[in-house]
Amino acid sequence: MARRMCCCAVVLGVVLAGCGGSTKTSSSPTTSSTVATTTTVARTTTSAPVDYGKTYLALVKPLNAAGDAFNAAIGKLGNNPTSASVQTVATPFAEVLSTFDSKVLRVGWPATTAADVKGLVTADGALIGDLASARSQTVLSASSWESALSSDASKSATAANIVRADLGLAPPK
Repeated sequence: MARRMCCCAVVLGVVLAGCGGSTKTSSSPTTSSTVATTTTVARTTTSAPVDYGKTYLALVKPLNAAGDAFNAAIGKLGNNPTSASVQTVATPFAEVLSTFDSKVLRVGWPATTAADVKGLVTADGALIGDLASARSQTVLSASSWESALSSDASKSATAANIVRADLGLAPPK
């Protein structure tokens, strides 16, 4: 199973600026007066630039953890697992992958990245389909299913690396 690194952290900055005021009392022997100043508070809201690389990495973190768990669980199934046991392991990973895809599509990516993100989600769709069909595999179809799963995982990893390159992120180790 190919591993993918992503992140999402949207950074918004709010700056509050204020001018302080004070009350000053002055007195003289013949007259007294009070001079009061007013306090003015200016409120400014600004948005810091979004670090899309951090955003992507934050989004992909749960997916990476699910991928690690999937790989560990598949490894524990042994050489001849039942399709039901493979499905039990595959379903949680497919659900996290689907959630990642939903979240990554809701980010307002730069135009140069948006098309590649859609390509990643498309590649992930094929992988999700493979994972969802694990239960229906038989002894006769298992080999071709594993081949498709491997191929689709590779395509997904390649698409993720393209998005990472768009965002100035290094490929995962």
